[in-house]
Amino acid sequence: MDVFALFEAHVRAALAAEGAITGVADPAGITVETAREPGRGDLTTTAAMAFAAASGLPPRDLAERLAARLARLPGVTRAEAAGPGFVNLSLAPAVWADVLAAILATGNAYGRSAAAPGGAARVGRVEPEAIGLLDPDHGRQAVLADALAGLLEAAGRVVRRVPMVDGPRKARTCGPVRVLSRGRPLGGVPSFGALAEEAGWDAVRFAMLSVPDEAPLALDLAALVDLSWDNPLFRVHYAHARCRSAFRAARETAAGLADRDALRSADFALLVDERETMLLKRLARYPRLIGEAAAVHRPHRVAFYLGELADDFHAYWNWGRNTPDLRFIRDESGSLTRARLALVLGVETVLASGLALLGVSAPDELR
Repeated sequence: MDVFALFEAHVRAALAAEGAITGVADPAGITVETAREPGRGDLTTTAAMAFAAASGLPPRDLAERLAARLARLPGVTRAEAAGPGFVNLSLAPAVWADVLAAILATGNAYGRSAAAPGGAARVGRVEPEAIGLLDPDHGRQAVLADALAGLLEAAGRVVRRVPMVDGPRKARTCGPVRVLSRGRPLGGVPSFGALAEEAGWDAVRFAMLSVPDEAPLALDLAALVDLSWDNPLFRVHYAHARCRSAFRAARETAAGLADRDALRSADFALLVDERETMLLKRLARYPRLIGEAAAVHRPHRVAFYLGELADDFHAYWNWGRNTPDLRFIRDESGSLTRARLALVLGVETVLASGLALLGVSAPDELR
């Protein structure tokens, strides 16, 4: 379930009812985004400002009319006009619970589109056995091309992977790569394969996909293998491993509650703590994130999102360690345990999906 697409459809219907898009087959400018200011609700739209002229109303007046219509929708607890013509929506916990139900129902397909407009995208490809022979600059181009192909496919595009002509020099230009060790430049230029052998394929690949492709990239080999919170891939890998460890612990202490398939019928309405809602909102962003990143050919947005999701999950985990009421496994409440394990499974599923999209592994445990 794409919460943003759902409410964009609701906003479109409200605009039509106000005569603001009469005769427009596919009106552009109807977008719903996450509200950025605390206390301003969950979602916001600027549609009233975009279509005020067509409606014959001042933007603020149209916003108030849209808010009155949207307030009557199931799952909306508050809708209000704000500023020059924003409409802010607050949603009931059940809306976010539906996101988790969609993740568990679709698994790794969550967030991926069946089809998208546009012809086949042509993306250069370097044969796997040749990537290790490339220098870091051309290796970065090859990694970007491979991740971009996966991203476009996830967004519903047909992708044709036309080997790069005359080698990777014909690929999309990336910023230069500097290879360092503890802040000092290495002597000579190592091959991509040598980098991967030193730091690991996952670490090199994730680092290359964690910044905009046109930006210069400094690869510090010591930082890539550093198992600390300063390493973004470590935080993402650790979050996935923690998800898996939660299920190992559940099987030891509450085996009957850890059946992954049975978690689809958990009572998600029990996930009402603000920290749980925060995680659900982050999971709800994943389908939109894929579409947005694919539209502008920016795989690094996926890596950035995975870091945010991992940080949210670590915070939730630590709250549970310090606050017994927030622990995943509650001996006195099997229903709440199942609901929280379902949330853990939702996080695990999206982390694994995003890592696979970037061509990076999702470990069961860290050693």
